[in-house]
Amino acid sequence: MIASDAPAMDAPAFIGAGMSNAALATRPSLTLGPQPNAAVLLLEIAIRTAKDVPGPFPPSVVEYLLVAGGGAGRGGPYGGGGGGGGVRAGNLSISPGTQIPIIIGAGGAASNGSNSAIADVTAIGGGIGGDMYQAGANGGSGGGGGFGLEDNPTVPPFPPGGSGIAGQGHPGGNGSPFLFGEESPVGGGGGGGGGAGGPGQHAPPYSYWFDGGDGGPGLISSITGSAISYGAGGGGSGDGLGGSGAGNGWINPPQDGAANRGDGGGAGYWGGQGGSGFAVLRYPDSYALPAAITGGGTIITNGGFHIITFTASGSVTF
Repeated sequence: MIASDAPAMDAPAFIGAGMSNAALATRPSLTLGPQPNAAVLLLEIAIRTAKDVPGPFPPSVVEYLLVAGGGAGRGGPYGGGGGGGGVRAGNLSISPGTQIPIIIGAGGAASNGSNSAIADVTAIGGGIGGDMYQAGANGGSGGGGGFGLEDNPTVPPFPPGGSGIAGQGHPGGNGSPFLFGEESPVGGGGGGGGGAGGPGQHAPPYSYWFDGGDGGPGLISSITGSAISYGAGGGGSGDGLGGSGAGNGWINPPQDGAANRGDGGGAGYWGGQGGSGFAVLRYPDSYALPAAITGGGTIITNGGFHIITFTASGSVTF
């Protein structure tokens, strides 16, 4: 054992050791300041957290429906019905902050319908119906053929309907021949215009009345929240009926195609005009509203979607 000259260290004394109970009772105690209400504290935490969380983002993809203007029905008693405007549907990629131009095509007035477009996506206008002895015009859906002549080498007996664009519409129906009989003339009618949902009907051949073909049906879409037909063909001159609300042919009498549906006009003495086009953009309402909408666009929120419709040209920015 090694001896040391260092003084001995006393064991540490605990605070309060050796103090009487009376002395301990008089020691000052630690006092906390006022405490916040628990509900107020939780609200403050929620507010501070919300400031750090970004709001809804713009969509990166939207669903669309695009309808071109319908073609006119041919004026005159033996013309073909107007073809429905082309109809396109699909998904469109979006770049936030970019303005997207929307063009709404006019319905044809003695002409093909005009094209509609969303950015670089284009729907082709419907074809006008053919005049007597003439084929219907090509278009999104083709116009119906006019009536022909039997036993005449210079005139086709069944003038064909115009062709449609694949993925947008269908061909128009053929016209039927007019035959000079011994007692009375027979037949002769215009074919129905093609529709987005199916082809126009051929005019019945060799009938004893001027029977026109019915227009092709439109394409049914529920993108707006309601099931609506778009791009139906107009009826051929005679008693041709328009498809799904499109214009009827004379004798009914001829009618214009429905506006903002892209329907073809019915054929007849003056020829019905085609209906104007339409465009819709739709995306889930969990995403942000558009930054701007111009021109003929309106927006509603319904069924879990923001739905932007255009009945006239304009633009949208997300």
